[in-house]
Amino acid sequence: MLLLAPAGAAAAEPTVTAKITGVASLGLDGVSPFALSAGGGASDVWYSGGGATQRVSCTPAGACTPTGSIPQITDLSIVTLADGTRRAYFKEVRLDLGQQVIASALIGADGMLAAERVQTGIAASTTERAWGVPDAVLGPDGRVRLFWTAPGRGGEVTKSAKATDATGTAFTVESGNRTTGGIVDFEVLQAKKGSWVAIASTTPGRPPQRLLIGTSPDGRTWTFGKTSLTSLDSNALDPAAYPIGRNRYRLFYVTSPKADPFSGFDIVQATLTLRRR
Repeated sequence: MLLLAPAGAAAAEPTVTAKITGVASLGLDGVSPFALSAGGGASDVWYSGGGATQRVSCTPAGACTPTGSIPQITDLSIVTLADGTRRAYFKEVRLDLGQQVIASALIGADGMLAAERVQTGIAASTTERAWGVPDAVLGPDGRVRLFWTAPGRGGEVTKSAKATDATGTAFTVESGNRTTGGIVDFEVLQAKKGSWVAIASTTPGRPPQRLLIGTSPDGRTWTFGKTSLTSLDSNALDPAAYPIGRNRYRLFYVTSPKADPFSGFDIVQATLTLRRR
């Protein structure tokens, strides 16, 4: 059963700025990418396309080779737990329940789901649009925290839940919203005690969609900057990243034509550099 935790405190101003450079297309028609380092500058990338999660291996130059497909799930995110095991979180549609849910499973070295799926208890009706895109991160206390997008007043919002133990399979939903006004599609870049950093996108209702940087003292109360990190000539959404150096990340996100945010998807890679104020 999901419990409600108390809301967070007042927010401080963002403590970082960011810059995106070296944007290059991967030639992948999909959304919701997630990526991990494969060593030597290469990346393992999962993305939603064709009603499934596709997995590809990409060279530093951006040449990608298909390596597998996980049917009937989308919006995959992976966390390495404190004991070294890797756990995936993703959205799946349960037509038997009339729900779309965030579920979880251990993931093997081959990048495929390795065990039976576990329901986190986080769900919404299948009629509820713009719901899901979970991002999972291991907090400084060793517990997984999930962020996801949900409808809200005045625009889509970001919700969150925290794991009740180190296995990352049962969650307590945290009260309130982590963001409001259409800042969604979270990707936490850093989760240190007293210093969290995330990148997120704006919604299609505020064209063009763009990427913004935000900070938080605790993972619950967030402040995002207003300066777009991406070109205003096209939409930018669904960011994902992994560290490649001090304050540097290999960034992946989706672009689409400015006039039509719902088609013409192209996944790109770039370098994201943070600057501390």
